[in-house]
Amino acid sequence: IHLNVDIKPLKWLNAGIHANFSPTNVDASSNYDVIDMFNTHVESQQAVSDKIFNIDGYLTINPVKGLSNTFRLSRIKEDLDLDRSTSIVYRKLVNSSYYDDYNETFYNHSTYLDNKLTYRINTFSQKVDITASLSYNRIKWDTKTTYSKLAISDYPSQSGGYTKINIDFESWTPDLTFNVWNAITLQTGLRFDNPFKTENLSSKSPYVFFALNFKNLLLEKAKRISTLSFNVSYSEYNQGESNPVNNNFTGFFWSLNKYGLKDIPESGNSFSVGGNIGLWGDRIQLNADWYSTTSNELFTINMPYGSGFYTIQTLRPVINKGWRVWAGAKVINAINFAWSTGLNINQNDSKNDFPNVNYIAASENFDNYDRTKNFFTGVNYQSLAQLNQMKPQRIEMNKYQGVVTGGFTNTFNYRNFSLTVNTAFTTNRKLFTYPNNELYWRKDDLSGFPADAGQVIYLNSISISNASFGYTISKLKFINSLGVFLVARNLFTYENYEAY
Repeated sequence: IHLNVDIKPLKWLNAGIHANFSPTNVDASSNYDVIDMFNTHVESQQAVSDKIFNIDGYLTINPVKGLSNTFRLSRIKEDLDLDRSTSIVYRKLVNSSYYDDYNETFYNHSTYLDNKLTYRINTFSQKVDITASLSYNRIKWDTKTTYSKLAISDYPSQSGGYTKINIDFESWTPDLTFNVWNAITLQTGLRFDNPFKTENLSSKSPYVFFALNFKNLLLEKAKRISTLSFNVSYSEYNQGESNPVNNNFTGFFWSLNKYGLKDIPESGNSFSVGGNIGLWGDRIQLNADWYSTTSNELFTINMPYGSGFYTIQTLRPVINKGWRVWAGAKVINAINFAWSTGLNINQNDSKNDFPNVNYIAASENFDNYDRTKNFFTGVNYQSLAQLNQMKPQRIEMNKYQGVVTGGFTNTFNYRNFSLTVNTAFTTNRKLFTYPNNELYWRKDDLSGFPADAGQVIYLNSISISNASFGYTISKLKFINSLGVFLVARNLFTYENYEAY
């Protein structure tokens, strides 16, 4: 249910309020076999109830020429309830089965505040346009997840608990943009993120964007070419270090890092170059870009059983690079009938040097470990001795692996009727699965990893993700348009798994 109200009582004043309520109820069941050493059979049933309500209001003031200020306040409320039962039978094991009943409730109450002050001037005989802006954002995010689980295997067990996350931070972004002859654009800015909670880290993110509009610069008289442009962008992300905290536990537990939990600074950068071309009044359009992102992200890894179920936090480089292509065409554009089509393809190559904790423990000297990049908690002396005797067992993605995703859409219009069909596909996706069916990205090489502990699955899929059929009436009294639509999601899915 949508409600949008926009008003303009004065020439220099705009205001509006937008509201949306989206309830969802899903009942699903599944029955499948798992390709593993136990010939496992799984049956599950799941019921989900999710209610999302969001509302936002804005106020825009233009007191003088070139000066404007927009204030926006948004509120999102989500309440979700999930019930799931799972039954697992290990056919190759005698009298071996597993059953659990799981319940989860989740709420998210978030508030977003945004204010943007902009000043724009034209100079040098209207040939140069300069825009300066200052944006302020405040985000307050409160979530809580409560769960309970009853499991029956060799004996019944019950567990439960909750996770609560509170995020509260503000951002300041000064930005400056130059536009020359409506053909050359240079934009630069710097974003500052400042948390209100001491356990979170502040960050700063500089960025720069450059674009050339060849159509306006050199090809104004070209009739067939309606759009031709080129752009390049670069940005960085750097967290600042927090004040060191005392983690020197006494007695049985021992910490190896001066930093507190989640206090290790992350960083990254992103670069992209692209362009677009439009022909015959943009009846045919083609957009493409190439991108590369590098980030040093904080991962949490469970320690082996010998350490007493504790964790290690470590910074690991994650590299993504690839290309994206979007193409669209108005195939038919007659008076009573129109057909438009579009295609998008994205190939993403990932690389992550990510050893597991056995490798770290066996190959590193704990006394000399880089304490600014790793955090150990709850490790005792006896566990350290056991870990140092373990053989390295590296689980990594040290080669780029390519995943191709995309989709195509077709829209048909006949008089007041419309039909839209969206299709999505994925090729060369690699998944790594443990016997408990948890999925991880994995590389091809399984050397050094026990064959009975997991497997790599190649996934290729195609699906009709969304389709809509509608009838629209326009030019009614007091009503600009009135439409009724029938929408279907996930109409068809075909997946091809190859496992070894």
